[in-house]
Amino acid sequence: MSPNDQLEAPCPGPGCLNTVKQTGVGRKRVYFSDQCGTRYRRHARLLPAADNDAFAAASLDDLRHLIDQIDVNGEDPELSLKLLLECEKVWKDLKTAIVLQSRDSKMKMSAIAEMLHMSPSALGRMLDSAPGRR
Repeated sequence: MSPNDQLEAPCPGPGCLNTVKQTGVGRKRVYFSDQCGTRYRRHARLLPAADNDAFAAASLDDLRHLIDQIDVNGEDPELSLKLLLECEKVWKDLKTAIVLQSRDSKMKMSAIAEMLHMSPSALGRMLDSAPGRR
């Protein structure tokens, strides 16, 4: 196990003051307990649709701003690479926001996953990290 995996991190579950300790076996733990993870996902689903709309609009504006800054003439390739990495992060935020909007409109997870060519479990993992990125 690497030293980074041994670190303790605060649990992102709403109202949980515990820290998450890594055991070194299996997948990296994100929540202190299963109940914290469930509470976190339920909290994310209870956010008003207007928040998801604002999240999508802000992500789209951020992406446009970053794309405008990329230098395609090759004068500063280091800056362009940094901007490209930031674009990928914002793209994930935009994708998450649109998925959340689809969920707000009562679209089923299986249908959304099929349209995005991913498994429903992968889509669920993607949504687990959504509120933290807002």
